[in-house]
Amino acid sequence: MTRTRIDAGTDIAKIGVWDVSRNDGQTDGLSIKRIDAMCAEDSRQGNLFLLQLGGDWGGAIDVYVDAELEPELRAKMMKLPGKFLLSAPSGRLIVGGAEDYRSQVAQITSEASIVDLAPGDYALEAYALLPNEEGEIHDAPPDEVFESLVGAENYAYYQTRLVRTLRGFWLFLLFIPITYLYGWIAGLVASLAIVLGYFSVNDWLLKRDPRYMEMEEAMEAKMQEARDKMPPIFAFTLTSRKEAEEMTGGILDMSDGL
Repeated sequence: MTRTRIDAGTDIAKIGVWDVSRNDGQTDGLSIKRIDAMCAEDSRQGNLFLLQLGGDWGGAIDVYVDAELEPELRAKMMKLPGKFLLSAPSGRLIVGGAEDYRSQVAQITSEASIVDLAPGDYALEAYALLPNEEGEIHDAPPDEVFESLVGAENYAYYQTRLVRTLRGFWLFLLFIPITYLYGWIAGLVASLAIVLGYFSVNDWLLKRDPRYMEMEEAMEAKMQEARDKMPPIFAFTLTSRKEAEEMTGGILDMSDGL
């Protein structure tokens, strides 16, 4: 089975899948309206698959090439409508924010966004993760997991350092008295300078605290382990297209829900 996990994201509410050969700079300098028209036409021709979302997004996408989702994962996913033609003449597909489509300068994708497969035409089908009973997509590891990892005393120490960091936001309240005394420009400049100074000093102190840094690294490793075990938010299956199979490319619009 060929499965690749991609950590994808988009700042324009559009996830795309396209061959690396399409990054020819044709969208560089164009207006949003002209880019949208180009993407719509390229999608119809099977050179681009677009998943339109309701807003900016980031998360895991699993891509299966000539393989089906595992039964335990399939039970957690909902099949999205449509079967779309997608051409991969170079055998390298980019999966990620559509803001990079046909641009020579990557904004949000990288080498880690590429899926390798045999050159040719494929049929793409999409799946979305079903929410749990609480209506949530993913559950972060509970505090008890982290506390057991580093110990109750160390976890309490870690939490006090986090609280100290968050207290810095209260300094924004200094804007009110400073503005009252010296005007809003002085209030804005002074309060920003104080807050930024506080966070700079706090960050300097945290990075020189071996106990805190050790626990942060341990908990980040635990979070990454949990993320690796979590099901993807979306899954795409790419199946080699049969010569007689009639299909076109297209756009899957989820901006208004399913």
